[in-house]
Amino acid sequence: MPVAAAQNVFRLRITLEDVTPTVWRRLLVPGGVPLAKLHHMFQAAMGWTNSHLHSFTIGDEFYGMH
Repeated sequence: MPVAAAQNVFRLRITLEDVTPTVWRRLLVPGGVPLAKLHHMFQAAMGWTNSHLHSFTIGDEFYGMH
């Protein structure tokens, strides 16, 4: 039986800005997850219903609606 290649797993801490008390979640996310799927993972972790637009900024790169 072939052995599966090792895959990176990232531990993320998601913190909402401008909310008191602080609201945060920790997620373990496999490497290579597309941003669209990561968005759905965030939605599930926060108990949200995917009813708002979203975007990601990584370094100087913006991903999402302009």
